[in-house]
Amino acid sequence: MQEVPSTASWEQAMKQIINDPRYGALKHLNEKKQAFNAYKIQRAKEEKVCVMDWISYLYDVALNELKDVMQMLLSYYISMHLLIAEQTVHCMIRQYGNIPVSLVSV
Repeated sequence: MQEVPSTASWEQAMKQIINDPRYGALKHLNEKKQAFNAYKIQRAKEEKVCVMDWISYLYDVALNELKDVMQMLLSYYISMHLLIAEQTVHCMIRQYGNIPVSLVSV
């Protein structure tokens, strides 16, 4: 039997469950509707938990991706900073000649 969603109406659910052998377990229509309404409440709770688990999973994936991107950006920034510093030193050497080592060390 396929699952009846929590948003299904009584009429929609009947199309899915009318041939299920469990349908005849309750004899009176009001009992069947009460059981159906209880099922809908329980099913809605399960669906909510499922959605929350999915959101939590997506959050974790996004957070890991963000950490990776931030690490790459930091690495890129450091590389560019070092490259610029190195180019600045080379430019100063070309322009002013040799610089004492004490001024070159960072």
